[in-house]
Amino acid sequence: MVNCLNPDCQKPVNPDLDQQCQCCGRSPNLLRHRYKILKPIGQGGFGKTYLAEDIDNFHELCVVKQLICPTQDQQIEKKLQLFLREAQQLQKLKQNPQVPSLLAYFEDNQHPYLVQEFVDGQNLQEELEQNGIFNEDKIRLVLLDLLPILQDIHEQNIVHRDLKPVNIMRRFADQHLVLIDFGIAKQDSFSKMMQSGTILGTEGFAPLEQFIDGKVCPASDLFSLGVCCFNLLTGIYPDHLKHLQGYAWVNEWQKHLPQPISQDLAAIIDKLLRIKICDRFTSADEVLAALAPGSLKYGNNDLTLPTTNWPTAISTHISSHYRQSSVSLPSTALEPFSYEGLEVDPQGKFMTRTQYLGQRFLEDLGNDFIEMVAIPAGQFWMGSADHDPQRYGDEGPQHRVSIAPFYLGRVLITQAQWQQIMGNNPSSFQDPKRPVEQVSWIDVVEFCQRLSHRTGRPYRLPSEAEWEYACRAGTTTPFQFGASITSDLANFDSNQAHDSGPQGQYRKQTTEVGCFPANAFGLYDMAGNLWEWCQDTWHSSYQNAPNNGSAWEEDDSSYRVLRGGAWIYSARYCRSAARYYVSQDCSNFYIGFRIALSTLASEGVV
Repeated sequence: MVNCLNPDCQKPVNPDLDQQCQCCGRSPNLLRHRYKILKPIGQGGFGKTYLAEDIDNFHELCVVKQLICPTQDQQIEKKLQLFLREAQQLQKLKQNPQVPSLLAYFEDNQHPYLVQEFVDGQNLQEELEQNGIFNEDKIRLVLLDLLPILQDIHEQNIVHRDLKPVNIMRRFADQHLVLIDFGIAKQDSFSKMMQSGTILGTEGFAPLEQFIDGKVCPASDLFSLGVCCFNLLTGIYPDHLKHLQGYAWVNEWQKHLPQPISQDLAAIIDKLLRIKICDRFTSADEVLAALAPGSLKYGNNDLTLPTTNWPTAISTHISSHYRQSSVSLPSTALEPFSYEGLEVDPQGKFMTRTQYLGQRFLEDLGNDFIEMVAIPAGQFWMGSADHDPQRYGDEGPQHRVSIAPFYLGRVLITQAQWQQIMGNNPSSFQDPKRPVEQVSWIDVVEFCQRLSHRTGRPYRLPSEAEWEYACRAGTTTPFQFGASITSDLANFDSNQAHDSGPQGQYRKQTTEVGCFPANAFGLYDMAGNLWEWCQDTWHSSYQNAPNNGSAWEEDDSSYRVLRGGAWIYSARYCRSAARYYVSQDCSNFYIGFRIALSTLASEGVV
């Protein structure tokens, strides 16, 4: 079926082969000879939104927005300006993978159109209605995912002006949040739009300065973000409270909470909801800093480390993963080391314990050293299979990759090691034996450069392919330890069990490096603890990815790949194939790194 684009058509759906609309007589042919309109998916005071197919791009789904401009409309010029502004804003934000890309902007049959990327997912309002109110951990994850988007748009002098759960989509492919509806706020069945003078926004979510005279700044979006948190925590639509109490409701919002939240999160939301601009956070980065455990007390600092009474009545052997001849690297400084690996069944119970023999060298820093493990050459299937029920859409297509031998840090770079090279410690969880966090990709590259200059060896970040190869260490199961994972094997949010695995402990902070079992290559913390920076720029699939293990980089992208999961994320993100991304200038308390090296021989490093 094809949809007629006449805004006044009462029965717009027509058979594919019809040359004229059966209702209004207008031709329902392809828009601009390219876009086949499938069905309407939204309508507001400014126009209609359609799901469409781009027949020139393998029938890829896209979204077509049509501006309706009746000749008698006194606000036609303003609507045209806002529609054009939305297209310009989308174009300006094209590098951000959490903002739908602008594909086209044009006029056809006296109606302006913009075409943008289709986001397959559901908005947070739908998620709220389907699954019920959000708990504190889920709100924190929403903030951690959404705040970097807001920081990016605010740095480009864009204020969204209509932040609300229906404009925040959770993309099915990777579970990332996507911010939609820039420039023109779509009217939906749940809200009324304010269109007085220059005012745009949704009543109940818009701050006082926006509601009174239309003035906005980044802090205006932050107020709306606070209202979103309130709405998701309580299920109460703020429009009702505003009608009863005006903006006074924000001073006593906590009395509506159906369950208590921690004092630190309450303090953050409270500051987001301040009526006066000068009393709010000034930037999204400032909110992220407040979320960091070092800024406000976060949870309980009492750690319970994994149990060490591993089963003993199981066989051991020396693994063939490490044959000395297979590691074709200079070996004069290498030393053998032995370690133990574990395998678990789908219920998370231990099946086998294996003794391995590996090779390593120690990079002396003076008061500390970095342990580098020799990773042998090999081939593996990168990504996850289509039939894997836990996979995200960005983990395919699965493809075979060849990896040259290289070295990889046995553990994440610690705070003590960072302090030695960089002279500071930005971490939220201060402890010299814990991994350093709050470091951006740019910071990490500088660390590698300084370390290279000091040692004469060209240290770098691993490519994404190298990272997954080293994580899997010869396994093809979802996790490096087998079909499941438990909180005795890694540091992650194990409040929710993975498939048939057991529920475990959520530690709510990082742990010391090396306190969980190693994988079959002798590497620690490849699952959980901290997300790890890779060299690659972000790509939403492996289509046309290199198969030689090299980093896949694009000059026009500033988003970098993260791997491995983190203490604040669920088991699903600890799978060997799971991927994530953030802007390369983003630093946070769930991101760290380990270093790689292609050759042991010293080279001239500038």
